Amino acid sequence: MNDIYNLLDFTPNKEQQKAIETTDGPLLIIAGPGSGKTQSLILRTVNLLANKKVKAKNILVCTFTEKAALQLRTRIANMIDNLDHRIDTSDIMINTIHGFCNEILREFTDVHPHLDRGFEVLDEVMQKFFINDNFNKILEDSTDESRYKKYLNKWKYKWRTIEGLIKYFNKLTQELISPEDLVFSGDKFFEELGYAYQNYRDLLSEKNYVDFAFLQFYLNDLLENKETEEELKNRFKYIMVDEFQDTNYIQETIIYKLIEKTNNICVVGDEDQSLYRFRGATVRNLLEFPKHFPEAEKVNLTINYRSHQQIIDIYNRFMKSLKWGNARFNKKIKPCRQNRMPFYNSVFKINEFDKSKQAKKVADFIEDLKTREVINDYSEVAILIDSVKGKYSDSFINALADKGIRSNCPRAKNYFQYEEIRYLLAAFVYIFEFDEKAVSYANDWRLYLEEIKFELKELLEEERYHSFSNWLREKRKYYKEIAEKKETTDENLLDVMYQMFEFKPFKKYLEDNSLSKYNLGIMSDLLAKFNKFYLKESQIITFRNVEYIPQRLFKSFFYVLHRSGLNEYEDREKILIKDHVSIMTIHQAKGLEFPVVIVSNLGKKTMQSGQLDKELKDFKHRKIFEDLNKINDFDYMRKYYVAFSRAENFLVLSKYRKNANPKIRPVWNMVKSLEEINKNDWDQVNINEKKDSKLKKQYSLTTDILVYDTCPRQYNFYKESGFTSSRRGGALFGSLVHETIEDVNKYCLEENNDKLSNEKIKEWYENNYDNLREHMQQSLAPNIKKEAFNQIIRYYKNNQELIEKISESELNISIEKPDYFISGKIDIILDDEGKYHLIDIKATKPEESEEKMEKYKFQLATYANLLKNKHEVNIENAMIYFTGAKNPEEAKVNISINDKDFKEANYKFDNIVKKIQNEKFALESFPPKKICRECDFRFFCNQY
Repeated sequence: MNDIYNLLDFTPNKEQQKAIETTDGPLLIIAGPGSGKTQSLILRTVNLLANKKVKAKNILVCTFTEKAALQLRTRIANMIDNLDHRIDTSDIMINTIHGFCNEILREFTDVHPHLDRGFEVLDEVMQKFFINDNFNKILEDSTDESRYKKYLNKWKYKWRTIEGLIKYFNKLTQELISPEDLVFSGDKFFEELGYAYQNYRDLLSEKNYVDFAFLQFYLNDLLENKETEEELKNRFKYIMVDEFQDTNYIQETIIYKLIEKTNNICVVGDEDQSLYRFRGATVRNLLEFPKHFPEAEKVNLTINYRSHQQIIDIYNRFMKSLKWGNARFNKKIKPCRQNRMPFYNSVFKINEFDKSKQAKKVADFIEDLKTREVINDYSEVAILIDSVKGKYSDSFINALADKGIRSNCPRAKNYFQYEEIRYLLAAFVYIFEFDEKAVSYANDWRLYLEEIKFELKELLEEERYHSFSNWLREKRKYYKEIAEKKETTDENLLDVMYQMFEFKPFKKYLEDNSLSKYNLGIMSDLLAKFNKFYLKESQIITFRNVEYIPQRLFKSFFYVLHRSGLNEYEDREKILIKDHVSIMTIHQAKGLEFPVVIVSNLGKKTMQSGQLDKELKDFKHRKIFEDLNKINDFDYMRKYYVAFSRAENFLVLSKYRKNANPKIRPVWNMVKSLEEINKNDWDQVNINEKKDSKLKKQYSLTTDILVYDTCPRQYNFYKESGFTSSRRGGALFGSLVHETIEDVNKYCLEENNDKLSNEKIKEWYENNYDNLREHMQQSLAPNIKKEAFNQIIRYYKNNQELIEKISESELNISIEKPDYFISGKIDIILDDEGKYHLIDIKATKPEESEEKMEKYKFQLATYANLLKNKHEVNIENAMIYFTGAKNPEEAKVNISINDKDFKEANYKFDNIVKKIQNEKFALESFPPKKICRECDFRFFCNQY
């Protein structure tokens, strides 16, 4: 490794060197804050690839966040490039544990007992509405109308019940507690909970959904299957898990099963930074690692390269002020001698007895830092709060705004307060004539609806919005007539929203490329979820549902979301926004660092935690590890240790209550107030300006490049801004044909071709149709559905010879380029006595226009390039197969590709990626009319 260290101009300390160069066998890395953990992990991976010659596909790295995974992948690839090693890093599995489980499950759906292809992952919002949608089925054995708390004798109201069930269901799954254990526990509540949990599990399987916890549960199922267990253990020979202190029981179980063959496991963590007990995490996984692997090497990364010595001293003393017993490794963080900063008071406090006064003093301090040129940019400052809900963060946002200082607080759950969202919801209220008095049971929500109605009325009185006003009146009148005449429209709620984009103010929101555009993208996703869970029969607005829709939209769907709160758009890849002070929770700040950190509201009481752990302790597979009486104190100390250790140059403690929390008090009393310190000492402070590192992203031919090539504006709205498309009927037909042909091909690859009958194909076809219909919430007319089946049968009957030569079907492939990764999926590769042919399936009739043929050639040349670079396979011939052609010969269209085509495809791919990276989304000309007519944004573009 010395050559690599020299080339990179990096000198590791002894413990870092041990972490990097210990590659075989179990390794425990205890990594304190700012200790160079990430650099050590990267170099350890580089060592495996460059020196140990481990294949990229045999390495698994699990990170805590998606951004951390992307950063790690980028830095590993760049480091390999700098060393001039010709190693393709695209096959390294670098992902969160949930992301890893998702990828593996999608690969093995054909053998999984509970999942089919195309399963859908329920996010937190969807999980809530999935349970609501199936509420009676889940609680069929657990509801008693005679009880005051009729749901499991624990909850009185439906939505409280749903929120409570989610916490229990997730915890039960994470702890691998079976429904049977609960049912036969002898406890009435747990018995009813067990039945409800079993019903929930059955419904997930029946409808082909998974929640986040079940991603892990189902992967654990795969590891109970001998064949898949063996395949996965042989694949992942080296595993590294970051933030191991924040893993849960099922995650530990999965990791330990995967590594049984080699024991080449490296876990990295810091028990002092364990924050996620509320998500099922347990610090015992890190602390007990040496018990599982007695032969494990241990590395202590305790030299801090980040913070001023006084800051390090404060958080060391803070952690020593509590008796930890077996809940902590004995360690002390030390500052780096070589990076020693000048002496000045880097830790001080701001004390007030009023929220607004505290916030004003904090804002004064931040402004003073900028005036004195101590900081280069306001993004170098972070205010950390236990919660950033409005009642805690608004005072800071307002105090900063009064000074003209912008702030970024994306998790304040203020989504419904944004102007664009208020106008949009008010427009729906107006169109459907919803009476807010119908929600008299929810005073806050009723007042909100009254406010937004009034705001819209005021807006429409302005002359520049008269076109929008006229459109609203016409739309309202139209729906009245639909109900009276018992007619059907051809639009759904999403269509109505997209129609509004023709008019100001919405047109302006989209043109400005501001946060408003991204918030409207979130709204499109929410409306799609409403359609999915509330409009089962038909999402189209008809006389049958025109009165039902606003009732469910405002009395249930948006009421629930408003009640629980929803976050505005947050760019997960770009957490810091230039010239904005970050206001975030301590949990958000984990893994980040700031020159100036203000930890506020320190007078707040210690929160209760670990309640579910206490309730379920008799069902768990392991005895309770930490002292239940100390869990609240442990969690409080760890949380503020994380907060304090984010600071590089200044750590400011702030409160507005009379007394600091007792756990903070010793530290609070130790430091001077802002008024007592000598600000002239700040002249010594040198803060290096931070720059965002360029991330090496992955681009897909079909979902990125071809979409951009069709229309850059469409790509911007759908891919960059997160808008959800309104109609997917064509996609349903194509997916149905494609997936069933994939079933045919894979069966013939693995089984005797003679055994395949029309009945078997019909079985796959119907199963695929039911699954796609459930998740796309679209249906096909009987004649269209029959045509899809006929196309599949024709493909099988007319291509026996071709099918016998298939060597690969639906092959996922990716390679690394200097600035990005390419990914693609190849439908069919034929092996004709050593000569390889590419086939791409199109579920349409043949289209041989010059423009189409050029697109097909680009697509196939790109795939051929991928195969040549990745597997050294030369493609002799390429073909598009059109399933819509009745004549077998017309179905096959040969595409000639040569070296010139490869070069042109490579250049075009590079050029489009550069345009995407440089955000070149302006239209030079509109795409063909057919494209525009089918685009949701045709109203915005005036191309309808």
